[in-house]
Amino acid sequence: MKRATQALLSRPLWFFLPLQAALLLPWLDLLPVWGDEQFTLNMIRLSWDAIPAALARDIHPPLYFFAVKAWATWTDSPLLAARAFSVAGVLTATIVLDRLLIRKLEPENRLWFLALWCLSPALLLYGRMARSYSWQIVAAAVAFWAAQRVLELPNRKRAAGFGLAAAVTLYVHYLPGLAVLAGGVTTLLVAAWRDKQRQAAVAALVSTAVCVAAYLPWLGVLSEGIGQAAAKQVHWVASSFLAEAAVRLGYWFISFGFGEALSVPALGAAVAMSFPLVWLLLRGVAQRPFPLMLVTVASVVALIGTWRWTAFAFTPARSLFLLPFFAATIAAGITIEGRRGRLAGLALLATSLLGASCYYRQAGFLNKGYLIPFPEIARVVSEPPRAKIAIDFRATDSSPLAAQLRERREDLLLIRRPAGVSKMRRELSKSTPGHVWVLGRRGRLGGLSRSLYEEVHSEGWMPYSPWERGLSEILSGRPPPNHRYEGTLYRRRKRSRDR
Repeated sequence: MKRATQALLSRPLWFFLPLQAALLLPWLDLLPVWGDEQFTLNMIRLSWDAIPAALARDIHPPLYFFAVKAWATWTDSPLLAARAFSVAGVLTATIVLDRLLIRKLEPENRLWFLALWCLSPALLLYGRMARSYSWQIVAAAVAFWAAQRVLELPNRKRAAGFGLAAAVTLYVHYLPGLAVLAGGVTTLLVAAWRDKQRQAAVAALVSTAVCVAAYLPWLGVLSEGIGQAAAKQVHWVASSFLAEAAVRLGYWFISFGFGEALSVPALGAAVAMSFPLVWLLLRGVAQRPFPLMLVTVASVVALIGTWRWTAFAFTPARSLFLLPFFAATIAAGITIEGRRGRLAGLALLATSLLGASCYYRQAGFLNKGYLIPFPEIARVVSEPPRAKIAIDFRATDSSPLAAQLRERREDLLLIRRPAGVSKMRRELSKSTPGHVWVLGRRGRLGGLSRSLYEEVHSEGWMPYSPWERGLSEILSGRPPPNHRYEGTLYRRRKRSRDR
């Protein structure tokens, strides 16, 4: 027993890497494809030379998509290949984090970090998606390590390395790249001002210059993306700024701490563990396992970036590169608290396992958008009678449904902007097809139903529970729909045929 404990403390990756692989690799096709994953699949189907132009139009950096396209050549299933590539990113991140950032911590602290990290329900959810989240963690971890090296010894060589690492991170995704660069440069400038370190100021300048030079080919796309984010009208679930901030921070905390699949027992365990988790975080922050200013600035930039670009439910995904620091802070709190901390840590691991079981059972998903059964919806709307199919993209990215119905392209009406509703009504008024399916967040046709069409059938997928509907109405002040995704079949009125 003593020898096994010593082996675990000295070579923890030998135990935790296989455990993590066993948790992440099975049933990669468990969840249906959702909108952002469909974007990845669309990109890797393009030719190599067509990818950069397509990404530039959609304001995405190219490195991840080139890498996943190269990886996907070994299989006939692009979805499974892309999700397996994400799992490979998680396992790579575990090795990189341990070797560069965690290994220098004391053995018990390192052990707790790896346990929390490998069993994280948030990592289980996002680390199996056909998205760049896991590879953002890898790139950001290397950039954080390079920033730490500059802070320890500010010189031009290390500063250039940090700038290059930040540029690579930007090529994977903008937000972690900007966050790490802002955190490192800000910390260097504060050190230069506070401690009168001329070398720190020079290092900040060199880091920025190298990053900009390395990123010059894609700098115009990044600038356009920042401009779009500044002008974008992001959907708020709450009716006030403070309430929206509370929702975003609360959802971030729940996701990182307990995951986003919470059945009633898992939700009860999460509520019970919330105060111990906050206590461990506060105790861990006092130990400063990482440069506090570096991580704090990066976190603030990440929060502002997600706020300006996407709805609250996607805050954890877009800031997943911060999850290692969340886990490391908890691990530090557990270690410093001794026996009480270990008991709290074990309870937290048990809660994580409960969240993992909910994920595999597809129970209690807070974001039901990850579970919308687009193949089933495509089957339902393809049954007789043949109908025009209007798909509303404005509240839900329905690109997987459009992909399922690509053989009926001539029947599809895609509504992406408010003006698309008027265009759809004009087109239906001219052609007056016999039947029309309307699909989306609220599957209703609007004013046209009273003039030309009558409702004959409705469907709903992913129903909201009473407590979810009640909470949504309290936050937004509006009655929520009954289902996450809805569809209505309309039939042309008889009097319309006689005109």
